[in-house]
Amino acid sequence: MQALQAAGAPRSNSSVSRPPVLLSGATGFLGRSLARLLVGQGYELHGLARERSDRSRLEDLPLRWHVGDLTDEGALERVLSELGSRAPQVIHSGAAISYHSDDGPLQEAVNVGGTRALLRCARRHGAGRFVFISSVVTLGAAPDAGSSLDEDASAGVAHMGDYARTKRAAEELALGAAASGQDVVVVNPGAIYGPHSWESNTTRFVQAIAGRELGPLAPPGSISVVGVEDVARGTLLALQRGRSGRRYVLTSENLTHRELMCQVAAQLGVRAPRGSLPAPLWSAVVLAVGARDRLRRCREATPQVLSLLGRHLRFDNARARVELGWTPEGFGQVLEETVAWMRSEGLLPSAFSE
Repeated sequence: MQALQAAGAPRSNSSVSRPPVLLSGATGFLGRSLARLLVGQGYELHGLARERSDRSRLEDLPLRWHVGDLTDEGALERVLSELGSRAPQVIHSGAAISYHSDDGPLQEAVNVGGTRALLRCARRHGAGRFVFISSVVTLGAAPDAGSSLDEDASAGVAHMGDYARTKRAAEELALGAAASGQDVVVVNPGAIYGPHSWESNTTRFVQAIAGRELGPLAPPGSISVVGVEDVARGTLLALQRGRSGRRYVLTSENLTHRELMCQVAAQLGVRAPRGSLPAPLWSAVVLAVGARDRLRRCREATPQVLSLLGRHLRFDNARARVELGWTPEGFGQVLEETVAWMRSEGLLPSAFSE
């Protein structure tokens, strides 16, 4: 696997005194990579986690844990107080990621309410830079497979599901705080791939292709992909070099879903999709699944997931490259590392594990 100290990653300088960093979502897929990068770069790291969160995958790191839930502003106030007079920088990675029809209230509480509370507590305690990890879905969807959006896109996202809606609302809180004088930077990662995620949507996607569960035709939309370690490096660069009030898209490549499925199939040695379902037929599928979902909730191929798969989530990363000096790894290498790790962990059907 490519080392964290790679092209585009800031170099450690232990002689420079840095403020501590409080990282929310430290036990998540991206949070774990961020934690390892920050410690490797010499930061004093404080992790925010819920009481029941599994911290075992970071037990080898010298970080201090603070127990708190994003929906409990009093707990967040206590966590900031525990750092005393050493005002930290904050990286807010914690979020509720779901595309289930009943999870809108949870995402409203965690993604919007939690971001509002953490921003307020950080301001009250004189914290330094606040990096909010958002998502490219807050920027909307491009009109077709030949277009892409950048950080100045202003498309509506209400039709793109509860996750997009609540992350957009949280991002607006973050950018509003920046407009009021708080030092806030936003990063917008694409679909994150990489090793060491047993529970991510991208891991389940690779498993579905390995198990031939997705059928012969791909969805008609597009997706922006990126490696987890690249997102960690981009986030650190935003902490160190980003401009307050700015968004930075962190994506590596834009692929149609057929192109992505063909790349994954080639890594696994299985048959690739023969083509893509026409957009009108895909829309009919989404409507049919939506009707079924109202009678009995879907748990995997939910209406919100299928709706997104029909859209062109294509984005331009030029700002991050120019202003941050961010250079992501090629996605082919990321995918190869992801599949190799899944094989080593027994996460693929036995026919593909050798």
